[in-house]
Formats: sequence, structure tokens, C-alpha cells
Amino acid sequence: MFTNTVTFRQTLYKYSIRHKFSYKFKKNNTKKVIAKCKVEGCPWNITAYLIGKHSDFLRVTRFNGEHIHNAQDKLIVSYWTRANSTSPIIADTLRSTIDKSMNEIRRDLYREYDVRLTYGQAYRERGKALQDIHGCRHILYIDGCFLNGLYKETLLATSTYDVDNDLFLLAYAIVSGEIVEDWSWFLRNFKDITRSIEITLGFDRHNAIIGAVQAIFGGERHAYCYRHVKENFSAKYVKINRGQRRTSGNSKEAALKLLDAVAYPRHEEEFNIAMRNLRLFNPQLAQ
Repeated sequence: MFTNTVTFRQTLYKYSIRHKFSYKFKKNNTKKVIAKCKVEGCPWNITAYLIGKHSDFLRVTRFNGEHIHNAQDKLIVSYWTRANSTSPIIADTLRSTIDKSMNEIRRDLYREYDVRLTYGQAYRERGKALQDIHGCRHILYIDGCFLNGLYKETLLATSTYDVDNDLFLLAYAIVSGEIVEDWSWFLRNFKDITRSIEITLGFDRHNAIIGAVQAIFGGERHAYCYRHVKENFSAKYVKINRGQRRTSGNSKEAALKLLDAVAYPRHEEEFNIAMRNLRLFNPQLAQ
């Protein structure tokens, strides 16, 4: 008995890898799945039916587990051991032990399925498996603020949006200040909770946060808060142009419009054009 057709197909797929054969579907829909061995003349076959109109459960009604292959026929099954076919198996393994290393995954696949993967292949397939487990991109926002009441230290916090699109506080801590050591401690504790989930963090351009995020979560997936970028950019414009005569072509409003053009493109070509226009306007601001 299987909970649905997807579970049945995944189980069938793993079974075929373990027993080193390939199969083809004669029927493959939500109500009925019939599969047979790809080797011509081999009697192996399996049939599963939906058990009722108002249920997703499938019951196996027929199964012949006998294979009749010669040595030449067995060459057909080699493509089942491609690296890009292993992520469903890796996902099952990680659900029970989410922190398995690449080499542990490689050893398990070789021991249980006789599948050999390089370290790079295991890394890529582990990423696909984690995406299957965790689903969509996880975006969190982190920031700190000074406390002015009874407690005079610094509050660090991380939050996200819940299913009702309301802000939801996930974690907070009171520390001595917004320094790299305190942010690193806070984020390291938070990573112990998120474990293997790939997190995209949004934050301002505080040097301590930037350093801690790169050290704990890596630096390639994250984003700067545009409001903070815009405020810093505006202050920089004022500093560069202090004491100079303003013109309609060289105003803070014109500079901010160019910054918007840099921040919002969806394609690299649009971004490059916007950056080129900003450099022509003011190389210091572009930098």
C-alpha cells in the first residue's frame, strides 16, 4: 500500500537502482500505474491501482519480481546510476539525518545502491535534495538598535513574514553592542536552528553585520536593504556636491532616479546600462 502515486513511483525508482535494472511504464496516471522491465522478454512487472474514488492510496495488485536477463541485457541499466538521478534518494537520507556530510552521502550511495559520485556531484545533488525538502527561498531580516530605557545595551533581532504577510519575530538577543563578535554569536546560534536551510538575509550595510553574515552564512545569497542604501547614497551626494551650484541636470532627485534604475532591473543588460548612466552622471556616486 502506498499513500499516493508520487510515493509509489519514487519507491519503484529506488527499487530499480538497488536491483540494477531499468523499467518502462505501460500505464502511468493518478489511478493506475503499470510498469515492466525494459529488457525484452523479461517477466518482471508490477501493477498498482487507486483503492477508491475519494482516496489517494494505491494498492499493488500484481507483482512478478523475477528477472530473466543475460550479461548483455544488464548493460542497459547503467544509465540509472547517473548523478542527476540520485537527489530523491539523497532527500530521503537527509530527512532523517539532515547534517550528513558529502562524503557520508557518497559512502551511503555506494554501499546501498552501488552508485559512485564525485564530491562535486554529491554537492550538487544534495542541493537539489535540500530544495525538495525545504521548498521555497527563505528570506529573513536582521537588524540591531540601541536601548535607551532601563537596559542600555543593544538589541539584535531577526524576523520574517508569516503566511498572513505580517512581520513575525523569530529570535532576539540583548548584547553589549553591534560588533562583529556579538553579531557572529547571534547568527551562529540562529544557524543551529535553521541547520541546512539556505537562508537569504536582508540587512543594512553595517560593517559588523556584513562581516558576521559572510562568516556564518556565506556572502553570495544575501541582500542589502534598499532604504538604507538610498539614505547612504543621498548623504554621499550631499557631501560630494557641498558648496557647488545645483542645476536641473545635477540634482539629488536626478541622482536618486538613476539609483532606482540601478536597483530595480530584472536583467543584467538593463543593470549594466543603468550603471553606465550613473557613472556618466557622477563616477564617485557610481563607486
